[in-house]
Amino acid sequence: MKKLIAAGIALVVLCVGIWSSLRPPASAPAPEPAPPMNVAARSIPEDQPVAPTEPATEALPRQPVAPVNVATRRPKLPPPPATPLPPPVTLADDGEVRFQAAAKRDLERFGPETLQKIEDQYTEGIRNAGFHRGRVALSDLISRYPESNRAGCAAPVLARDLANAGELEDASAYLDFVIKGKHPGVFKNDTPALCDSLLLAGEIAVKQGDQAAAKAAWSTLVSEHSNETDPDGITYGTKAAELLQSLGKN
Repeated sequence: MKKLIAAGIALVVLCVGIWSSLRPPASAPAPEPAPPMNVAARSIPEDQPVAPTEPATEALPRQPVAPVNVATRRPKLPPPPATPLPPPVTLADDGEVRFQAAAKRDLERFGPETLQKIEDQYTEGIRNAGFHRGRVALSDLISRYPESNRAGCAAPVLARDLANAGELEDASAYLDFVIKGKHPGVFKNDTPALCDSLLLAGEIAVKQGDQAAAKAAWSTLVSEHSNETDPDGITYGTKAAELLQSLGKN
């Protein structure tokens, strides 16, 4: 009897084990939803810039800048002194060349140091003729020492340089400084600066279409300075007469 009871219990345990293994597992609980992410509050690393929310506007094209020709830019020079010069000093006529007499006069008027400065500035202007540096040196000399001999020499040199550059009005102003002021300037070769000034004044007048002014300037050379010679040994009277003759043919 006991054996039967034990066998029955064992059979029950076996059936329970089989039933348990065949039973489907209980469904797992659904995971809780994750909290929504706050995109606005999310930090962005400093080395990653924020992408722009709007497309960047296209930059306007740059307008090309017209090139500046520095070589042709000529700063304006100050005009020559407008104040009248004192009466010209009569230059020596006793065998001493006029340039030496003019230098002696300036030595007494300005002193040795200032006279040397004048000569140095005149030399700088001559060496740099055709350049702005030379123009400034000669113009400054005329403005600072208008009564000096070298001011009279500098004016026609500067005027010719300006005339060659097409600046005819400025050139005429420096010629008037000598012509209208009766400046007694004389070059080292003993040629009066007035002769060169009158000759150039006529040439400029022709370019400006003023034949009457050209005739007046050259006629003055013929009547008052006919025997003065240029560095080549040609008299100004001869040169002016030829120019007057060609002027009459035109």
